[in-house]
Amino acid sequence: MVLYFGRHSAKQYIKGKPIRFGYKVWSLNTPLGYCVKLDPYQGAGATDACLGLGGSVVINLIRDLPNAKYLLYFDNFFKSLRLIDALHAKNFGATGTVRANRVENCPLTCVDKMKKKNRGSFEYQCDNSNSLIVVRWNNNSVVTLASNCHGIEPLGAAQLKRSSAEKKRIDITQPQIVAQYNRYMGGVDRMDQNIGAYRISVLTKKWWWPLFAYLLDVAMQNAWLLYRLTASYDEQPMDQLEFRRNICNVYYKRYASSRPSLGRPLGRPQPLSTRVPVELRSDGIGHELVSNDTQRRCAVCKSKSRRQCSKCNVGLHVDCFFKFHLSDQ
Repeated sequence: MVLYFGRHSAKQYIKGKPIRFGYKVWSLNTPLGYCVKLDPYQGAGATDACLGLGGSVVINLIRDLPNAKYLLYFDNFFKSLRLIDALHAKNFGATGTVRANRVENCPLTCVDKMKKKNRGSFEYQCDNSNSLIVVRWNNNSVVTLASNCHGIEPLGAAQLKRSSAEKKRIDITQPQIVAQYNRYMGGVDRMDQNIGAYRISVLTKKWWWPLFAYLLDVAMQNAWLLYRLTASYDEQPMDQLEFRRNICNVYYKRYASSRPSLGRPLGRPQPLSTRVPVELRSDGIGHELVSNDTQRRCAVCKSKSRRQCSKCNVGLHVDCFFKFHLSDQ
């Protein structure tokens, strides 16, 4: 979610999100949080009737990926068995949680009965024709997962914080599909965490500014992740704040000399005796009254004039020209 409080037809309200008001952005990320592709939500639009909105978003995000073998991980908002079949046809591996009402009548024990079994218990069903497996596992709550690239073996172990029955920490059985999902899922959340730490906080009601600032934040955190991957092991890599400061300092130094004037300099102007010394104004050499495109304050009578001395560079009238150069005050 991109924070925005103004008025726009694409602004969303999602209850329970850390950012409830703003633009919704679909994102494809690596497990480290590196953003591969973004797609701002602009309405349902043309969606695949079989895959629904979530499945259509996934197909759209992977459309421009180079030809290679990819493994995708996503949550139950996008996941469905039909989406796994569509990704299998495109040679993509897919793993994720599935809502209980999206298992297409898969013969698994219902959620209410599964809750009564021991923690760590699981059951699964396979479809060998589509290389599909659906697993239902009981831990703190019952979770259903589906995959076309991971199975239940080798079985692992997940440590509970505390068992109420045995009054101590215990290990429970964990299928391989659960371990792989926990390992690679969460790239989008990690990107949101990196951006949220040092988000550009200039608020405005212009509809385009939050999206523009968000793209800058995404580019900055992408560059920081690449830097950490390529940093040498001999030195301690910079944190994100120091990395951002170094980038800003580089641009300040590069464009400081070519930066145009922003108007009058800050502070009180220097006195006339400092800007035009007495020796300069009374030497009688090269002083000439010339026209100026803009008005300047006359150094003698203090009214506005469109003429100035070419050598002293001060505004003067015709009558004040001789007074100024003959005076030693």
